[in-house]
Amino acid sequence: ARTLRSILRLLAVHALDLRPGGPDERAIMVLLKQVVADADKATGLWHELGEIGRSLAEQRAWLNREELVARLRSAGHDLATGVRASTTATELLARQLSAWQEKLGLAEHDAWQKLTYGLNQEIPAIRSDRLDALEALAAWLLGQSWPTTFPRVRIAFIRHAYALRALLSALRNYTEAHGSARRLERLYQRLERWDPPEYQRLLRETQLRQQVIWYLVTELSRSVNLIIQAVREEVDPGFRIVEGLVLSMEPGIMNMYLVRAVRELGLGRSSAIPVARTDQVGDRGQGCGKWY
Repeated sequence: ARTLRSILRLLAVHALDLRPGGPDERAIMVLLKQVVADADKATGLWHELGEIGRSLAEQRAWLNREELVARLRSAGHDLATGVRASTTATELLARQLSAWQEKLGLAEHDAWQKLTYGLNQEIPAIRSDRLDALEALAAWLLGQSWPTTFPRVRIAFIRHAYALRALLSALRNYTEAHGSARRLERLYQRLERWDPPEYQRLLRETQLRQQVIWYLVTELSRSVNLIIQAVREEVDPGFRIVEGLVLSMEPGIMNMYLVRAVRELGLGRSSAIPVARTDQVGDRGQGCGKWY
């Protein structure tokens, strides 16, 4: 059966949408911009490749890689400085992206939504092993060098690392061990004797910490989506095209809401999300509790 599949593979037909502005042409242009020394000349290279392809089809001939590169150079296309370097940068970034998705849990079914669901609850909680994995990811991000070939991707990962470290700092300082998990420490339970003013102060502080965690979870989700958008813009338009952007799951009284923390919802690169004041905490519909 395996031999039969390998033989029939030669009969497969792959259709490409090469209309101007079509999805396959856009994907090709992203790759061609990495091949030429001057990205503005990628369109000319694309037209040249089309002419060569038509000529080879009429002659029923073919070229190997070295012959194709030689013909393109003889036609005036400068490929000397970028072919291997850009390819290497793309390959390295692909390996980094694969490792990042695995470490963040994006490769696991519903793992990201389960993580955000736990942290978005009235008493934010996270499994201890999941917290350890996020700590390991933060250390891994700190040691990475992102290709300068893709500046948007590099900036997106830097922002992602900042968002992750901010969330981890809050989780380390605001949560306490609870079985195999950690959950928000309720400061008002520390009272040894009834003291209404002190109880209210500790309650407000607990609620503020609660909303800080909610806010930072949204910021982390936003930073993940920023990476996805940057990779699509600079490297691969089809990156996570099937899985889509990440969704932050929030518990509701009668339902669970899926929240898209992306630019289309006003949570873009330049938007500022205010942290709730102490007089706003306690209401999930105020401050930074919900994101619609």
